[in-house]
Amino acid sequence: MLERAVVGRWPILLLRLVLGGIFIGASIGKLQDQAGFINAVTGYGILPQSLANAYGLALPWAELFIGCCLVLGVFTTLAAALGFSAAVSFGVANIYALAGPGGDSCGCFGEMLPMSYPVALAVDIFMLGAALLLILHRDKAAFLSLGKRISCIGLACRADFCRMFDMGTKFALLAVLVIGVGLPLARSEESPIFQRMDESLRRSIPVVLVFYLDECSLCKEQKPVIAQLKQDLGAKVTFLDVNYASESDVVLTFNVRRIPTVIVINCKQHDEYIVYEEYRGFTDYEVLRGCLDGIPQLRGGPAVPGPAPALLCGAKACVQA
Repeated sequence: MLERAVVGRWPILLLRLVLGGIFIGASIGKLQDQAGFINAVTGYGILPQSLANAYGLALPWAELFIGCCLVLGVFTTLAAALGFSAAVSFGVANIYALAGPGGDSCGCFGEMLPMSYPVALAVDIFMLGAALLLILHRDKAAFLSLGKRISCIGLACRADFCRMFDMGTKFALLAVLVIGVGLPLARSEESPIFQRMDESLRRSIPVVLVFYLDECSLCKEQKPVIAQLKQDLGAKVTFLDVNYASESDVVLTFNVRRIPTVIVINCKQHDEYIVYEEYRGFTDYEVLRGCLDGIPQLRGGPAVPGPAPALLCGAKACVQA
């Protein structure tokens, strides 16, 4: 009786639906702010930047695929195995974050549901157990599944077309569902900061991006320096403040990992922003003014790329992601 209550058809069905719902919810949260999730992955410090970008781009779509498979009951065993592997990676990342100086939220559900690392780890353990039960009880996991119904229809066809019909129908159904749900979520509006950058660069006005956080003490020290530059240079240069926490797409575009960071951009070529200079950490007035005075546009010249993009680190930096 106890075994039936734990691993009967109905409990296994419930586990399948709950696990699928968790994966779908996680994918929706990440797709709504994919740049922010990539930034969160980078912040763990486990993967190099290139792998963090690839992982951050691929994971939300993989989660959506796994979730749809589990909710519909299509390729259930495959989805459970993929879900088990994903939960292992989530658990390792959360344990690593708990052992280190991680932030307050894991980014598992994006901004839709901020979750602390201990809570996220508990969810990971539940997901591991649920996925394992679905693998061990694959027959019961097919209870009330759409995949089983499709297979029954396929059996009514000619034998040599059964497998083709079965697989083709399931993949087509999943493709329509995943793309139909994922694409609208992944289409986020461009940050107004990019629009203001483009407007200035079209008029040959250099742009200075100042990345900050409200709670960063060095950012507060940097603020009067930027204010003085604004006053001295006026409309010759466009200064844009970029919140490190909320403007994740801009942060990702310029791979900013410390604050304060000041990036000077003097032109755009082939849809790529040309970085004239980059300063990480607190930077004093003389250094920034010397850089800006050297930009060709401010000396009456054409908007041409500057020297090879330089990385100039200030003596102090408030945050390293």
